[in-house]
Amino acid sequence: MPGMWQTYTSYLAPGSNNLKAVALQAVDAGFDVWIGNNRGTRYSVGNITTEFDWASQAEHDLPNMIEVVLKYSNYDKLDYIGYDTGSTQMFYAMS
Repeated sequence: MPGMWQTYTSYLAPGSNNLKAVALQAVDAGFDVWIGNNRGTRYSVGNITTEFDWASQAEHDLPNMIEVVLKYSNYDKLDYIGYDTGSTQMFYAMS
């Protein structure tokens, strides 16, 4: 998950020294990559509001995203990469 006010595009941007984006490196390594977005970004569907917090995202949004990924990927577990608020959400969800 990206950080606060960031979108999935953070994981698709080239790194320093023109390194390939981290998500694309993972795809090249054979990983099935799913990238989520938080509410309140320009890619949100009908939810351009800031009337939520990272705790509600950790309690509701993150578990739902994980459920969808596991359902459609046919895997029973996943690896998670979070940055900034994306990390906070996962730590909160695991607590």
